[in-house]
Amino acid sequence: IWSTGTLAPRLGATYDLTGTQKHMLKLHWGRYYDGLALAYFDRAVPGAYSVSSQYYWGTGSTFAPTDFDIGNPEAVPYSPTPYRTATDTNNSKLDPGVKHPYTEETLVAVETQLNASWTAHFTWAHRKSMDLLGRFDRNLAGAWTDRVYDPVADRTIPVFDPTNTVQDYVIANNPLFHRTYRLLSASLDRRMKDNWTFSASYTRAIRSGNTNRSNGYDDASVNPNYQINFDGKLPGFHDNEIKARSVFRLPWGMDLSASFTYLSGEHFTRVVKAATTPIGKISPGIFADPLGTGSFPSRRLLDLHVSQKIGLWKKVK
Repeated sequence: IWSTGTLAPRLGATYDLTGTQKHMLKLHWGRYYDGLALAYFDRAVPGAYSVSSQYYWGTGSTFAPTDFDIGNPEAVPYSPTPYRTATDTNNSKLDPGVKHPYTEETLVAVETQLNASWTAHFTWAHRKSMDLLGRFDRNLAGAWTDRVYDPVADRTIPVFDPTNTVQDYVIANNPLFHRTYRLLSASLDRRMKDNWTFSASYTRAIRSGNTNRSNGYDDASVNPNYQINFDGKLPGFHDNEIKARSVFRLPWGMDLSASFTYLSGEHFTRVVKAATTPIGKISPGIFADPLGTGSFPSRRLLDLHVSQKIGLWKKVK
């Protein structure tokens, strides 16, 4: 089912800026292919999934703000005939020309020895994901005829109402998907001298795009509703990260260590849902704001540790 050829070149170089081995420039470029996962193609395995039928009641006008009843948000006009029926299936075809997803990384680093005790490091990294996978419905048809009410922003969001009753799913590389990671980091290290050592670092990172995964289960291209506000900052990372650690050698063989970590809040995106059984197959909801607009509170972690060496046996010469 899955057969691709991969070529993963990786190049690196180190250059002594001053000829003293105290100021080094390091360069790297490489291509890294994702590990093969069953989720790439299991939806294309014949007989792996059964067909299910879906029925929808209500009409697009139900979601207009003038019809939205905050006291009874699930009320819809009754009709013995479903508003729409659809035969949905997980079974998909696999594009015969599919390519294996990969990431290209470029890295530039400078290492500087300030003196006998202190060393500074500066790193810039850029990673771009390529040939990301997604699933398409080649029979997709419909129009932007419906709306969902956002009570927080007091606005309506247009949504797409698919009208095709038969789907033709195909798993392929999706040119619409993109994901980029950029990092800038600086660190300062002091080796153990005079019974103490110290290290500190600051990292600024941005992970942007419109997909967190790349496999046959990414359905953002199946329905345009999944693409509303889906471009922005991806979840699962911290924009800013600060770390500091120090160790002190105390008398009697004791060590006192202190570690501090600051992590800015991870990103999240507010979601709105239809007031009734979702129309346009916008389940469980759509993004009300651009991806990653919100962020959780930052975290601060402080750890203090004291250790004591205890000799239980005498050394034997």
